[in-house]
Amino acid sequence: MKRSVVLLAALAAAACAENPRLVGAAPTVLWEHAPNEPRAPAAAPLSVEEARTIAAAHDAAHTCELTARALRGHDRARGWAVLQHCIERPDFTDLEALTSAPWLEDVAASPDAARLLAHVIAARGGDVHHDLRLVRRARIPVFSLQAAIADPESYQGRYLLLLGTPKAGHQHGGMRAVEIVETRIMAESEWVAAGPRTTTQTATSMRRDDGNHAVPLNEDYRRSEGPRVEVLHNVSVETGRGILVDVGDDPFLEVGTDYVLLLRFDGTRDAVNGSVLEERPVATVVAYFEPASGLFARLGR
Repeated sequence: MKRSVVLLAALAAAACAENPRLVGAAPTVLWEHAPNEPRAPAAAPLSVEEARTIAAAHDAAHTCELTARALRGHDRARGWAVLQHCIERPDFTDLEALTSAPWLEDVAASPDAARLLAHVIAARGGDVHHDLRLVRRARIPVFSLQAAIADPESYQGRYLLLLGTPKAGHQHGGMRAVEIVETRIMAESEWVAAGPRTTTQTATSMRRDDGNHAVPLNEDYRRSEGPRVEVLHNVSVETGRGILVDVGDDPFLEVGTDYVLLLRFDGTRDAVNGSVLEERPVATVVAYFEPASGLFARLGR
């Protein structure tokens, strides 16, 4: 009898230790204390070559980002590794995705965030004035030249992003300093002919007597008519702001070409302009990209 009581007590204790609960209307039982099972080992980090291969295997940057997002759902590090190579593609223009969940957390934590964002803004066509608003809203510390010039002490040592054109440069001690004039993208419209054209021609012959002899005068008038369409072109317009940039020994920053420039702001320096001593903003180039002007840029707008 005593043995039976002990057995019943053990069964009751086991029932209390693993008390099941019902979830939902279906009779699905989840045990509060699941048995100890060996966990699957964590996936090994992706190598740079593996991440690059995955990104290059997609026909479009959009599907590349979706693959990286799916990977991130299982392993955040592997998803971010692939996305970085998706961003390096020339057709990646989804700045909105980078500045919102879930990627914003990874972008903000990356030491290469400013360079990646500059690359994407260049791929979208280089409209830094508008795209920088998305970056500011995401609280990523990349700022405008206008802000740095207005308050140099507060922005010294910070990243600046601008669209600009090198105007002049000089060498000093093997280093190259370039004057960058800030520009801004503006839309310019033009009406061009499209479709079949109808041409009307009128010829007039006249004679004029100048007193000595008659001189024939001929008038030929042509008019071409047909449908026209308005085409918008992106043009860069100078903003009136400039900055002196140390580009090191890099010879590829060409005068007269627009670039999306990522700079580290170094504050102001005294410079002589004619007979006037003035403070000039100065910076060091971190990275630069030529803005796209084709299909990918238009899709990004």
